[in-house]
Amino acid sequence: MHNLNFASNENFAEARKALPLLLQKNQGQSGQASEQLQKTVAEKFKVEANQVFFTLAARSALYLFLKSLNLAKNSEVLVQAFTCEAVVLPVLAAHLKPQYVDIEEQTYSMNFNDLVSKIGEQSRVLILQHSFAMLPRDREKIFQLAKKHQLIVIEDLAHGFAPELLKDQTNPSSKLLSFGRSKFFSAVYGGAIIVEKKLINQQFKDSITQLEPVNNQFIRQALLYKICTPMMKSTYHFGGKLFHALFSYLGIFHQEISSKEKEGDYDEWLNKALPNVFAQLLLEQIENYPATHAHRQQIAQLYWQEFPQQMRKDNLPSLRYPILINQADLFLAKMAAKGYILGNWYRQVVAPPGLDLVKVKYQAGSCPQAERMSQAVINLPLNINCKEAEKLLTVITNVKKNFN
Repeated sequence: MHNLNFASNENFAEARKALPLLLQKNQGQSGQASEQLQKTVAEKFKVEANQVFFTLAARSALYLFLKSLNLAKNSEVLVQAFTCEAVVLPVLAAHLKPQYVDIEEQTYSMNFNDLVSKIGEQSRVLILQHSFAMLPRDREKIFQLAKKHQLIVIEDLAHGFAPELLKDQTNPSSKLLSFGRSKFFSAVYGGAIIVEKKLINQQFKDSITQLEPVNNQFIRQALLYKICTPMMKSTYHFGGKLFHALFSYLGIFHQEISSKEKEGDYDEWLNKALPNVFAQLLLEQIENYPATHAHRQQIAQLYWQEFPQQMRKDNLPSLRYPILINQADLFLAKMAAKGYILGNWYRQVVAPPGLDLVKVKYQAGSCPQAERMSQAVINLPLNINCKEAEKLLTVITNVKKNFN
């Protein structure tokens, strides 16, 4: 059994890096690695180091930033419907109103025409999501529209980003990064926000500097996740699955989405500082970004040859490769029967499935494209080698032949 949806970024190389950190004494919220990470991220995005701020999760960085803007209550934040609760709950917690925008098929990002129709007098912020780390198809037009309506733009790079973004100096925006376990860069937990200079105020800086550190037990549990999950993945069909369930049940592995969040409420326990040891894990990953991205693009090219669909060959994803399948749940079940558990981001608008859409103020039918695509999307892994990808494609092809 190959669970390609579990601990997708963890491998034995990362486990070896995490092991000595488990015994390290200085696991606190700041240190040399934290300072170096701030400089490294700033250099990548061509900003000053004092524009880069870290927290325990991207959603807490977003929440603190939105609060610091001091917008009028119920001011609108434009956000695409094909997204997850981690984007929407901070908006609601900051007493702002999400205005959902439909998506386009090519990059699973905002549909420009629907955005035009959704902008209103109360619109103040626009969150532009780079789904699966693809550059949004209508990004240039969206920036022009945002400038016309004086919207604050936050680019959501939680999934990752295309290299072209690092070269773009003509479209100023704040940028949100995630270092969660299922993202391009993984420290199991962690997030950052790069803030436009003109939007940094004392309230925001104070909210970041006053963040409390997480305790050492939490840090050790995150490190254990990085150490243990590669072994669980490699033995998933004969014991690994059981140990994963046991570790989760005993609370050794923290949930990626807390129970409170699944109920549709922002979880303030995430408002913590990024530990120094997490910064140590991230430094090498960020330095290796070009090589990692190039490898994932190679795998994406293999998938594209079989599933070109609506994607452009020069703008492929680097986190997961989404494809649309009729009767997606049945297809996933048939693939599991063949020994492959595939990813399913996102199986409902404002994921995860089961989240009360009324509570997150989503009106059914308001974003039909996102609703349709969320029912049909499955995603293929990009963090495997060519031989594994080719074998997976063979299995998918055989399942598709007998699917109907």
